[in-house]
Amino acid sequence: MGHDDPLHRRQIRAALIARHGWRVTSRVDGSVDVDVPPDVPSANAFADAVRSAVGALGYSPTVVIGASGRMVRVQTAETLQQAGRGAHGSLGSQRACDRHTIRADRRTAPTVRQGGVRPSPSRSLGASDGGVPSWLDVLEPLSVPYRSHLSQGSDLLTWHLEAQFRAFHVTADWQARWEHAAAAAADTWNKRPLLAGTDSGCPYSCGEVELVARFRTAGYTAYWISEWSGFPHVPSWQPFCIKRSELRERLPNVWEHDRALRSRFPDLDLGPSGGHPDVVAWRPGATEFRFVEYKGPGDSIRPKQAAWATALLRIAEDDASYAVVIGRVRQ
Repeated sequence: MGHDDPLHRRQIRAALIARHGWRVTSRVDGSVDVDVPPDVPSANAFADAVRSAVGALGYSPTVVIGASGRMVRVQTAETLQQAGRGAHGSLGSQRACDRHTIRADRRTAPTVRQGGVRPSPSRSLGASDGGVPSWLDVLEPLSVPYRSHLSQGSDLLTWHLEAQFRAFHVTADWQARWEHAAAAAADTWNKRPLLAGTDSGCPYSCGEVELVARFRTAGYTAYWISEWSGFPHVPSWQPFCIKRSELRERLPNVWEHDRALRSRFPDLDLGPSGGHPDVVAWRPGATEFRFVEYKGPGDSIRPKQAAWATALLRIAEDDASYAVVIGRVRQ
């Protein structure tokens, strides 16, 4: 676990959003602020509900009502011990909200990216009114997600967000082992840069594993679908990863969705494999999938990945089910 990571604030915030749909802000002073919903007349009753919800996560919270009467502030011994964490680089001073302050209603207007579309402040999940899909919040975006072209030369607009990860610092022992190509491939599938297992708990990790872990923290069922199966599973990654060769047996619902999509659009030349987004996630009991394509430093969307996304969005009612996550790695 990185010593600068605000783990407890992040876990509390993700759980309150995922389980209750509340608007939650994580602060680097060790607090977690929860806005009183407009339809809740009593801040006192809401404070009791928040206290119970945080207590159910295994914490002993102190909960106070803000001066406005429309916000509840939560602190625990664990969050106060991590005060100051998350305030780094260009994200502001320690008095500013940290990288986990993107609220569910997305009221802050982002900078328009080149080729992108400014999201509206609407909370709708659909594409028709430009609302930012609320499920993207569990991936801990560094700024408000935005629409942009899927890839260079593509006319397809999809959701994009930037997410931050900590770099894994390779020790001398690992360095010596990974100088041998076979060991490096078997241990890491040649993924670079390797990441710290901040969310997953793995001794070292990659963006796909960390995104799956963030989904799971928020209550989703999620897996990394690896189209590349040339080596055995990395043991610590295996609980998060399913190979293409295992997909039909281990995730028949995802396999059937993928098979139907490929057969429906022969003009896209998808073939029997390749192109599936890196991460698939869904709520337990739900039938609606969320798909994420992860791109680390220097990566780009490949043609078959673009074709798969095109097929998905042809049949979707809107563009709310697919996103590209751009990884930013902090040393």
